[in-house]
Amino acid sequence: MNKTDRRPTAFVHDSSHAKSLNALGIASAHFEKEIAVWRDPSTPPQTRTDCCETSEIDSTGVIVCTRYCTDCQWMYVHAWLVVDINPSADVEAAINHCHDQAAAAGLVGGIITAALGGGGAALKAAIDSYVGYFTACFTSSITQQVLGVRVDTRPGWGNWEGC
Repeated sequence: MNKTDRRPTAFVHDSSHAKSLNALGIASAHFEKEIAVWRDPSTPPQTRTDCCETSEIDSTGVIVCTRYCTDCQWMYVHAWLVVDINPSADVEAAINHCHDQAAAAGLVGGIITAALGGGGAALKAAIDSYVGYFTACFTSSITQQVLGVRVDTRPGWGNWEGC
């Protein structure tokens, strides 16, 4: 949105509402699509230990724990493709098409970097390849002005599960 344009930005997960947004004077639409999830290898899990089996001692009524279970909660990183664009009805189809193409390009970029001994750089290479390919595909697939394309990573704890 430029400095003189004071129209609000709409947050849309599905582009079927984009035409009506434009008619309402909405300056841009914000689309998000989750493209990857992985367990963060550098964050240790949170753990909890609970009694999972008890036993009563004789007839005294005293209950003791006879087996403990430990659960882990892992940190996961979610990668989101974020696209800001002028509203249009054909945006969702373009996003899905370009995502499929860019995912393959990102995978190849990550595999090549990993094969060359890139280690942690493989993820960055995959994301950079993905964003570059997606941006090129997306801007050529639609007629409206693309206001921004990026990949956001959002960490969060997963569910409790057995370690």
